[in-house]
This record gives sequence, C-alpha cells and structure tokens, in this order.
Amino acid sequence: LDNLLDQQATLLEDLKTTQALLEVQRVKVTTAEAAVAEQREAAAANLVRKQELERKAAAARSEVAAFVEASRKAAVTAQAMRAADRRKLLASKRKEARIQKLILERAKNQNNGGNYTGGGDGFLFRPVPGAITSPYGYRVHPIYGYYSLHDGDDFSAPCGTPERAGAGGRVISEYYSDVWGNRLYLDVGRVNGKHMTLIYNHISSYKARTGDRVSRGEVVAYSGTTGWSTGCHLHFTVLIDGKAVDPQKYM
Repeated sequence: LDNLLDQQATLLEDLKTTQALLEVQRVKVTTAEAAVAEQREAAAANLVRKQELERKAAAARSEVAAFVEASRKAAVTAQAMRAADRRKLLASKRKEARIQKLILERAKNQNNGGNYTGGGDGFLFRPVPGAITSPYGYRVHPIYGYYSLHDGDDFSAPCGTPERAGAGGRVISEYYSDVWGNRLYLDVGRVNGKHMTLIYNHISSYKARTGDRVSRGEVVAYSGTTGWSTGCHLHFTVLIDGKAVDPQKYM
C-alpha cells in the first residue's frame, strides 16, 4: 500500500510539473503570437506608409514635370515677345529717323520758328505741374530691365492732365508708336543758335495737330499711359539739333 501511495504521489508531482511546463509553453506561444500580430500590424502600417510615400513621390515628379514644361513654354513665349518688341523698337527707330531728318532739314532754315538768344535757364514752360519721377540719364528700364539712356524727364501726371507747350512753335508730327504710344513733336525753332524740338510721349489724346502753331503754355495734349508705360505720366524729351539733352538745362 505504501508503494502504491508513493507511486501516486510521484505521478501527481509529475503531472503538476507537466502542467507547469505546459503553462510556460502556453505563455510563450501567446507572447509569440502577440509579437507576430504586432509585426504584421507594423508591416501593414509600413506598407501603407510606403504606398503613401510612393504616391507623394509620383505626385511630386508630376508637379516637377509640369513646372519644367510650363517654364519651357514661358521661356519660348518670352523669347517671342522680346523678338516682337525688338521689331517694334526697330520700327519706332526708323520712324524717329525719318522725323529727325525732317527736324534737321527744318534746322537749316534760319527763319523757321523762333530765334531765341539768351539764358537757357527758365526758357521752357513746365509742361505739367507734377514732380519729376525719373530724370534724364542712364537707368535700368522699368519694364525690360536693360540699362540704357532715359532720353528725357518723366513727370508725374494722372491720366488726362493737360500737357502744355514748353515754348511757342509749330507741331510737326503726331503719331502712335508701339514703344512711345501717342507722341507729339513741337518745333520750337532756334535757341541760342541751335534747333530745339520738344517731344511729348505716352499721350492719351491730342489737343494740337500737325501743322498747328501754339503759344508758350498752351495745351497741346493730355497725359496717358499708351505704349511701353507702367502708368500715366509724361515722358518729356528735348532735342537740340536732333539729339536728346537734359530738359532741366532749359527749365
């Protein structure tokens, strides 16, 4: 009987040991399953993240390609516009050359227009009351960015401001230029032995016309922003024997 009890006790102890080992294994399996599930979730999240990054990368590549194409088209358009503006500028210069020839021919006539002799300061009537916003001299062009001679004074003049004759004389030309807009040439005659011509640019409308004789201070036109212009103003040029000079020498 004692042997039987000992055997049963041993079996019971072995059973407890086996149960303990099984519990340990169950915990390990549960832990492993949890780790696998966590890894699967992480892998799924990484896959979603990877797909999202790939989508964003594709969108970025598409945006870059669109930007490159837009830049290319803009460059082509800009080149075409510059070429067109250059043609307009050359056409304007040809027109100016013809008028300059007329001015020089008129300059040969000693009796044409006035024949003033005296101090230059104060000779010209101020064409508009506004301040000078960009004086005669070399500068960077406000629209195209190139460095060149600004051949006159820019006066502040809201659209429609009356522009007055700087001196008495005869209007010898008024026409439209793609560059200068509506412009008017006023032949003043000789001033201290040299021929003076006044040019009014970017005009909105004319008061005087070719052939009209006007007096000093008389309205000849109205300010505007025609041609290559960033806003209403008067670009006022003084020519002496056909060449632009600083208008302030005569004001």
